[in-house]
Amino acid sequence: MCQRKIAEAFSVAMSTVGNIGKNRIEILRAWNENCCSERKSKLRESENEELNNMVFEFFCKCRSIDIAVSGPMLQSKAKEIAEKLGIEKCQASNGWLEFFQRRRNINFLILCGESAAADLELAADWKSKLPNLLKEYTPEDQFNADEFALLYRKLSRKSLVIKGEKCAGGKLAKQRLTVLACCSSTGEKLKSLVIGNAERPCVFKANGVDPKNLPVTWRSNKKAWMTGNLFEEWLTDLNQQMKKPNRKILLLVDNAPRNNYTKILSHVIVKFLPPNLTSEVQPLDQEIIRAVKAKVTLR
Repeated sequence: MCQRKIAEAFSVAMSTVGNIGKNRIEILRAWNENCCSERKSKLRESENEELNNMVFEFFCKCRSIDIAVSGPMLQSKAKEIAEKLGIEKCQASNGWLEFFQRRRNINFLILCGESAAADLELAADWKSKLPNLLKEYTPEDQFNADEFALLYRKLSRKSLVIKGEKCAGGKLAKQRLTVLACCSSTGEKLKSLVIGNAERPCVFKANGVDPKNLPVTWRSNKKAWMTGNLFEEWLTDLNQQMKKPNRKILLLVDNAPRNNYTKILSHVIVKFLPPNLTSEVQPLDQEIIRAVKAKVTLR
């Protein structure tokens, strides 16, 4: 087919068809290297092309061994490489990251995951009964406590991946702490209970840290899990804490077996949330725990 007919078929200028034909080898090379499929303009080299190529090489190496790669990880690596290359003005900004991802056809996807559907009718029923439960307590005395695992060496379940790549993750690190967080509906935060697997970890000893002086309550057991005894101890301490100012509070907790505390406390009334509705009715699960984890990760 002649260039004129091709130009008419695709509604482009004849000069465009000529340029595509002249640069066919370069265009095919870019296509084989997974260049952005939406790119319509001429293939120009970006600023600091060597840097970008090295970052992409790092990205490909990580994904080849199923390591999750995040945007901040790429930005940090870009700064490191720029320093080695003597590039002074490389900020690896969010704009650079967006351009890098678009040019390399990289998307941000979940590598693996689980899904569970809560009973929405049961959740709605609980929410309708909640005002009657809370009416005897001021907002300052309405508390919610929930525990969560802090897998401090675990990589993200999301990763930047090349478009079309199989979203498979590698083996995840399982070193953990268990954290019990508690706060009121007005934002009063109580000291968190943190459970590790050692009474005085090596890092504490190396840095002269006394667990009694931490801004959290430190407890330990072999698996760093919450147990019925630890929960009972925490509740007893909380009751003593509320006894001093003579406050009577309502505490909402999930109905996990380890939380089935049956003793009557003088200043803490414990109410259990319905089973299997954490994602719908647990106040701390409405982005609060996620925000705490994000802050800890950034530190």
